[in-house]
Amino acid sequence: MGLKFKVTCPEPTTPNPESRIIKVYIAVDSEGPTGVAEYPRHLAHDEAAVRRGRELMTADANAAVAGCFEAGATEVAVKDDGFLPENIIPELLDERARLLPGGGPLLCGLDSSYAGLMLIGFHAMEGAIDGVLAHTWSGGRRRRYWINDREAGELAVYAIVAGHDCNVPVIMTSGCAGLCREAHELLGPDVVAVAVKRVCEDGTIDLPAPEETAPLITAGARDALGRIGTVKPCGVSFPIEMRLQLSDKAITDGYIEWRRDNKPDWPGRRLSDTTIGATLETTKHLNL
Repeated sequence: MGLKFKVTCPEPTTPNPESRIIKVYIAVDSEGPTGVAEYPRHLAHDEAAVRRGRELMTADANAAVAGCFEAGATEVAVKDDGFLPENIIPELLDERARLLPGGGPLLCGLDSSYAGLMLIGFHAMEGAIDGVLAHTWSGGRRRRYWINDREAGELAVYAIVAGHDCNVPVIMTSGCAGLCREAHELLGPDVVAVAVKRVCEDGTIDLPAPEETAPLITAGARDALGRIGTVKPCGVSFPIEMRLQLSDKAITDGYIEWRRDNKPDWPGRRLSDTTIGATLETTKHLNL
């Protein structure tokens, strides 16, 4: 199927039973948490709705943090990767976790000392019919990406950066049912995937209450820690071929102009009115 998402060598780091140091890195996004069915940018005018979204995001993170410590984690770092400058509410976050600031390079602070990566509150890729708020980086531009001719979303990029650059596996995801399907197709059946919402057959969205989903996330995190050493990092052999499709020519024109003005080393080349390609030697420009 084009890109082979294969395991890397050497094997993932297995925590030393004598030192009992088990570090977990949790990245949290803002469109995939429990109860969220609108884009944060659409709610910017509604302070109460924004606050509620941040509370839901923080609650899902706390549920994952709790499961990690219940399963024996000794350190948990939480990275705020949501849409707003500040998404997780620091004073509501489990005090045992270390909150990493938003921004910076993707998975900033992750290194090979971590035993596993959890992607909490993530969403399916653009075009996923079973995804709630499905998009890839920007829903407005309708970005769709292919890596070596296999369509891929944000989940794939996170997994490749973690696996290739740090030899760390994605051990758990949570989000909509479409995200969970994507995780199993991409990373295999051993990755724990917890669905907290789903698109129904009639197009409506089923949004279980936080009281229902929090125990599922906590149980999933406990299970995921038990799979450390079994779940393999996601590895890709570079160079790779990237392809990005945007919604129309005008948007593509503006996108290329902005990239060239702001990223002097941007490797993109135009393939058609709405398509951009690149040959990548590293993970730096995976979001093209």
